[in-house]
Amino acid sequence: MDCSIVALVFDGALSGIILAMHRYMRHQWDTPACWFNGYYMKLNFAVQLIMPLSHSFSKAAILLLLLQIFTVDKKMRIAIYIGLVITVVAYWPNLILVPIFSVPYAGETWDDMVTSPRVFKMTPVGTEQGTLAVLLDLYIFILPMPILASLNTTITKRLHLIGIFGIALAGVIASIIGLVFRVFLLHTDDKTWSTARLYPCIIVEVYVALIVACVPAFARFIRLHVLESASFKWMSSRLVYYSRGNQDSGQTNTSPPFSMPYGRSDGSRGPDPWWKPPFGKVYRKPGSSQERLSGFQGRVYYEVNDLARLNPAPTENYIYASSGIQAQDSNESGSGIAITRTYGFAK
Repeated sequence: MDCSIVALVFDGALSGIILAMHRYMRHQWDTPACWFNGYYMKLNFAVQLIMPLSHSFSKAAILLLLLQIFTVDKKMRIAIYIGLVITVVAYWPNLILVPIFSVPYAGETWDDMVTSPRVFKMTPVGTEQGTLAVLLDLYIFILPMPILASLNTTITKRLHLIGIFGIALAGVIASIIGLVFRVFLLHTDDKTWSTARLYPCIIVEVYVALIVACVPAFARFIRLHVLESASFKWMSSRLVYYSRGNQDSGQTNTSPPFSMPYGRSDGSRGPDPWWKPPFGKVYRKPGSSQERLSGFQGRVYYEVNDLARLNPAPTENYIYASSGIQAQDSNESGSGIAITRTYGFAK
């Protein structure tokens, strides 16, 4: 997790510097020559220095996640350590080469670096680095697949796990496209436009790697701190309540009401408040009788003779019914809460 945080910092810094270079992202013949000055060379130096750090920490975060998941497998641990070594070899030489080729020496200025031949020596380095990046992305993508495919679990869960790590395929594609643009830089004079096409590939590559590394932790965070929170449960209950209310109202609009269409469940006029669900508009099925109620598929309401045990606060309880429906199944003589009358209502 700490590696992911460091990767996020460097990814954000890289994104900010690339955005600062937006005016140079055009064809070279459309770019004024006066724009290529010391400021441009400083931005170029910052990109070359931060880019390998962003790449290495983002991909190391995935490898450390795999190490945490598959730590009991010795062969898997060795493969992950090999991936970490490849990551360092692929990206960290820039930390030595960039200060050598992209920083002015004693007696030079940043403006002098615009025409310095040393700067162009970093272009082949970038192409070699891009080749290693593609191989590393393929290695990370393939590494967990055999174990995930052989897990003793349901096919659905296996597909979910493969899908999570399969997001890395987008990073592999971005890395391959970025390598193509790096090769173009070796053979074109329109370097500003080729660089402008390369930068989106770099951004996609590093952020896809960061997303893959953070998905399990993010899912755990959502499950523990969002889904179990009181506010989320409250909103969920409200949504369920209102959705059921809409369904009930849609069902009952097909038949004519027989009593108090706009009455509250407490006997007063007007709609019920949100915290006190109403009985709704209930309707009598024509020709209801005790015989038909025995196999009735509608709603059945019970009138009890003692609600004080359930609700000690003084309340008034009403059940609205047509006089044509007779009460049945009285059990006043039984133990517990006695049911004095039963009513059947059509849905």
